[in-house]
Amino acid sequence: MDKIICPSCGGTGRRHGQRGDYVCTHCAAIIRGPGWSIEVAGHDASEVEKVASGLFIKAAGREGTSQARGDDDMDIATATSVITTATAAVSLFDKVADQVVRFIRKDSAPPGPLKEHRLTIRGAGNELKVEAHGRTVQVLRGEDLKNLPADYYQHIKTLEASVRRYYDVWQQVYPHRDDGDLVTNAKVNNQLRDLALKMKDDLAGIIDFLQSIGVGLDDHYMIYRDVIRRYAGDA
Repeated sequence: MDKIICPSCGGTGRRHGQRGDYVCTHCAAIIRGPGWSIEVAGHDASEVEKVASGLFIKAAGREGTSQARGDDDMDIATATSVITTATAAVSLFDKVADQVVRFIRKDSAPPGPLKEHRLTIRGAGNELKVEAHGRTVQVLRGEDLKNLPADYYQHIKTLEASVRRYYDVWQQVYPHRDDGDLVTNAKVNNQLRDLALKMKDDLAGIIDFLQSIGVGLDDHYMIYRDVIRRYAGDA
């Protein structure tokens, strides 16, 4: 079957990759087989423990709904734009996340592997490259994404723009969090808390998106995403 119904949001899941996985075009859930475990962007995993029986449907039966959702495959130019924007988004995540996690953990050492042992994700022309210790371990190109829904581009573009907007303010405030007296510092920290709360879902969403297009990520991205997503403003 070409499509299934996403058990999280009711959207359309389209087949993606060679392993029989499906990707929801609405919430970016990855519905994985075998076993049908689910990873969801912006949803609590407890909401989507498993795929119920009877969710498989034929493409012909949902053609009208698919078109209404803008469910057409993307062209190469759009797919290449996804690569470019995803690269910019993960670069922004790398800048923001260290500071946000340090703020959440009250300046204690960030969790996960040391920076020199982390994967590096960077752009190289129209490619997204994942590197470990200077060695390329994965390359993603526009043609690798051409079977994804066209609205994926708008999704990652929106996430990146949202985080960048708040980070422009964050980077002006963060260096001064301990510059003043107790009252001034408390006000600065309250401002940082509010910015972290506004950014957290989109920061986590960037990592969810990278997973949904098949980027291999190491533990540090997973740990940072979980720390940021769970933050409730108690720093």
